[in-house]
Amino acid sequence: MNTPKLLLLSVKIFLFSASTSAQIHLKLQLLDDTPTFGVFAKSIIDVDSATITGSGQVTVVMPSGYQWGETKNYAGLWQPDAIYINPLENTFSQYVSFGLIQAEPNHPIVYKNGEETLLFTFKGTGCPGYIGLIDCGSPNGADPFCPSTGIPNSVNSNPSNDLSVIYFGTTIQFLNFTDLYAPNAWDCHDNDNDGILNAIEDTNGNGVYDPGIDLSDLNTPNFSPGPGPQKEVSGIGQAPMDSLIANPHLYGLSSADTNLLFSINKNELRLTLSPNPAREVLYIHFGKVLPPLGSFLYLTDLQERVLQKIHVGESASKRIDIVDLHPGMYIIALEADGIFAERIKFVKH
Repeated sequence: MNTPKLLLLSVKIFLFSASTSAQIHLKLQLLDDTPTFGVFAKSIIDVDSATITGSGQVTVVMPSGYQWGETKNYAGLWQPDAIYINPLENTFSQYVSFGLIQAEPNHPIVYKNGEETLLFTFKGTGCPGYIGLIDCGSPNGADPFCPSTGIPNSVNSNPSNDLSVIYFGTTIQFLNFTDLYAPNAWDCHDNDNDGILNAIEDTNGNGVYDPGIDLSDLNTPNFSPGPGPQKEVSGIGQAPMDSLIANPHLYGLSSADTNLLFSINKNELRLTLSPNPAREVLYIHFGKVLPPLGSFLYLTDLQERVLQKIHVGESASKRIDIVDLHPGMYIIALEADGIFAERIKFVKH
């Protein structure tokens, strides 16, 4: 058992003079309507089977009450080794870290350039409001539960994603996890009620309809792409934060609007919601002091993906139609004078 570890250490020392530009990306993918979710790895450089995976960890974020289980391994031997429920940084979520127990030689992980490798799967009970891999400092953002440089999180843990791989090609290269891809590939909802789940329609998992790539438009009932001009996606959809910032014109938002979602600050403005839980209509009441002109209400899911943006105006209350929302928990956030003055959760029946 000691020999492989010594070999791995000696190769890592040699790598200081070799190429270290290689990268591996990860995603969480809906596989069927059970629902079964799979974690995939993809190398973005040309590699073959001449690899050794030394270590790995994958952390999944989901609602704290969501039930999951039945882990099945496909590449590498993985098992859940840490679960954090309702941490102070994200009090409505649970973080499940799966650790790589063994790879080569008995449970090999094979990487090929541009091809996806299924690492493991697990099953859930029903479709959650959100689920995905933790984002700790990748180019796309950072989860609030991630430890900062020199600052631990509330449980002094490191719930990250990691893959450390050595590739024995023409030059020895050290590969490691660098980013997430296909952020919406998990989506088990059916926005347009056409019987095809969002992740199945949205082939590349980017949250919008791409003509010639996706099966159909996940926001338009029974829309099927064909010859001639394609329907343009418009309006605010269930888009992740990085998509909103990269493509604000698709959602009617400016980059300044979307950046506000990263800093939620409290002041003395107070909102009340009724009814809560709600089924078809939600009323937002502002109380004695109205928000400043130019304020906005945001209806988001628990991952703060914008579903509606509503101008407040001079009214003492607002009525929001929520009949098309999937049952679950959502957030109403009030943006006033460039900051988020209030943020309240509500339940949709």
